[in-house]
Amino acid sequence: MNELIANEIEYRPNDEYDEATHSDHVRIVKRGKHGIYVDMRTKWLPDFKWLNGLLEKYPQCWVKNVWQEEGGLAGVWVGFVDGETGEKNIQEMRWNDLCLEQKVHFFDDDDDDAEDGSPSDESVGTPV
Repeated sequence: MNELIANEIEYRPNDEYDEATHSDHVRIVKRGKHGIYVDMRTKWLPDFKWLNGLLEKYPQCWVKNVWQEEGGLAGVWVGFVDGETGEKNIQEMRWNDLCLEQKVHFFDDDDDDAEDGSPSDESVGTPV
């Protein structure tokens, strides 16, 4: 695990990888003895070439990438190497999700409605 983190996630000047793999774009959320959970920020879609390369370099890893871009396109990419056959298995699924503006509309914390869905006192009109 230490080798994967040092070689693939931590920043190294003049790295051959895209800037998305450097530490200012990748945050380790949780680390265990046999796995890591990272949050990665990229400009558009995930770096599928890099994810695929992780399987080649670290065949003992199981990689799952859940992603969403601001326009609403979302997906999940899962890859692993079968221990018996050595065959790379990759599954990918994409769908249209909420775009950034829709998320703000549906889930903004500054909404005038009360938590139970009923209007708050401030949102009820005053007689004129």
